Amino acid sequence: MLKGKDVIYMLIDAVSKNGNLLLNVGPRPDGSIQEEQKKPLLETGAWLKVNGEAIYGTTYWEKQEGETTDGKEVRFTKKDTNLYAMILEEEISKAVVIKGLEIPENFAKQYAYTIKIAG
Repeated sequence: MLKGKDVIYMLIDAVSKNGNLLLNVGPRPDGSIQEEQKKPLLETGAWLKVNGEAIYGTTYWEKQEGETTDGKEVRFTKKDTNLYAMILEEEISKAVVIKGLEIPENFAKQYAYTIKIAG
């Protein structure tokens, strides 16, 4: 059975690659959802309340995947002039350095990108 963290990471990965996530939830005959299936959905919903702007209405960025200097996986999305970096790890340090994340100076000036860390 998937945990909320697994669903969230699958969602982030799919959205960063311009994809969709389809979950199979089988309700009981009375329409109720089993607790084992409901819990990860509620956890994902709670995460989306905080970090939904990095998911809803976004699209992939030119670089979909990255890695921090301490080996944590990163996924990117963008919307308007916002670039979102989502770290696939529950615990992150206060200072995050993403390997190979280079935004050319003229690109940053032209588009005035704001980089936001979601997690």
